[in-house]
Amino acid sequence: MEVTGLTYALPDGRRVLNDVSFTLGEGVTAGLAGPNGAGRIALLRLIAGDLTPTSGKIASKGGIGYLSRSGDSSSAERDRLSLEALLQGPDGVLLLDGPDEHLDVRGKEWLEDRFRSSRKTILLTSRDRQLLANAASRIIAVEEREVWVHEGGYATFADARLARAPFGRENETFRPEASGSPRSVLRALRRVLRDDRTRTRAGERALTGRGLRLPGLTTAFDLTVRLGDRIAICGADGPAKSLFRRLLDESGRPDDAVPSFDGTVELGERVTPGSLTRDPADAGLAGRSVADLLTGLGHDDATAVLTRYGLEPARERRYEDLSDGERAGLNVLLLELAEVNLLLLDEPTGRLDPSGADTFQRCLRGFPGAVLAITGDRWLAGDFTRFLHFAADGQVREATWGPE
Repeated sequence: MEVTGLTYALPDGRRVLNDVSFTLGEGVTAGLAGPNGAGRIALLRLIAGDLTPTSGKIASKGGIGYLSRSGDSSSAERDRLSLEALLQGPDGVLLLDGPDEHLDVRGKEWLEDRFRSSRKTILLTSRDRQLLANAASRIIAVEEREVWVHEGGYATFADARLARAPFGRENETFRPEASGSPRSVLRALRRVLRDDRTRTRAGERALTGRGLRLPGLTTAFDLTVRLGDRIAICGADGPAKSLFRRLLDESGRPDDAVPSFDGTVELGERVTPGSLTRDPADAGLAGRSVADLLTGLGHDDATAVLTRYGLEPARERRYEDLSDGERAGLNVLLLELAEVNLLLLDEPTGRLDPSGADTFQRCLRGFPGAVLAITGDRWLAGDFTRFLHFAADGQVREATWGPE
């Protein structure tokens, strides 16, 4: 398949894609990456013939099969049948928008195997970075109305993207739930970084749970969390994992806010839990640069903490101009500075595109406290060292690996 000089503009004249060119060889599987709104889906639809380009040419060998992202609650079995039909069908080029959207981990692994054994030319989008890494031999990146090709797989894509331009531009707002107002954050900045009594000490006990049981959902289990732990909460779909996260997050709040449970939860001394929540409000951060939010630290201390989180290149940018991943990462930083050292996350990369998820994951590595995250993101789970598995039969146990 060959795309040459492809330009696509909206009826009002705004360009979505500008003079895009790339080639995919026969039998190549490529992942389509880039920030939300950059034009990935428009590119797929142009190649499929659903949209008419303003200018440029698209040539392919054999027919084109197109699977669009389903907006309904399509079943995994139905998706597998549709994919199998395309993979065994006559079309030489397949365009797949989120083909794994309704598949569990085993279904994704089946799809990866089918892609690797296929002789068709495949261009696909997916939020699952592990699937892109396992199945795609190259990445077609759509950014700023242009396209560039990374000849390696997804494992090296994030570094290649950073080498070209350190930060993308996605657009979703996150705010810290437990850190209070920006003014209270600023009051805490210097104290948190300079007072040894409040610094996070890896290995100290952050939380102890004994005989924990969510009635009707889980059997009893014990859990010890130490500062510095990275624990992924994974397993069967259902309310148990989210209720468990809420139980930990709200353990120090009024009883009526805590989900019903049996057993005991004890926070360690000087341990403060906190989490990120998506909210359209900017919590007073809009219009302020990253540097302005860290004024109370002084230049050298701000540089040190921004470098640790991988956010130093974004120092002078306003909060609303940050990407999704950058905002999420900055809010983790602000939670740390507000003395949160037990971070509780619920599918933190679930609504981020792969580029934003890469940015957030890089930022999360800078958080020195304990992290407990509900996640089905296999790529993110690779950064975790412990896995708490909630099984469909209600059993909760530590596992050797994460999402299943």
